[in-house]
Amino acid sequence: GLIEQLGGAATPAVGFGCGLERLLLAADASGFVFPPADTCDVFIASADACGASAALRTAAALREKGVSVETDLCSRGLKAQMKNADRIGAKYTIVLGESEVTNNKAILKNMRLKEQTEISLEADSIAQAIKKGQN
Repeated sequence: GLIEQLGGAATPAVGFGCGLERLLLAADASGFVFPPADTCDVFIASADACGASAALRTAAALREKGVSVETDLCSRGLKAQMKNADRIGAKYTIVLGESEVTNNKAILKNMRLKEQTEISLEADSIAQAIKKGQN
């Protein structure tokens, strides 16, 4: 057979194949409704290297408080980061740069209402503002 032609020994195995389109058609025919994709609470964008470092620290602190956070890990430009925040459905964004880190303040932008609020970079302050805005 084919295995011998390739030079390998016969090896027992198990396989599985499924046509994704057929699976989706079957789910649709049975009335199955897929749950909406989760969105993140806040996307922290970085304007420079100082902001990128602070974004990682802030994201970790917010996650400990139960806030869903995404941040850029690819060193993309600010415009690309904001497009990504919009694409993933982030409810809020924060842009961090050297001046925000130095002043320990940032702008929290509500992406749905397009409202901005100046906040402290302390994780407690950010988490409270997000939870307050979602009520």
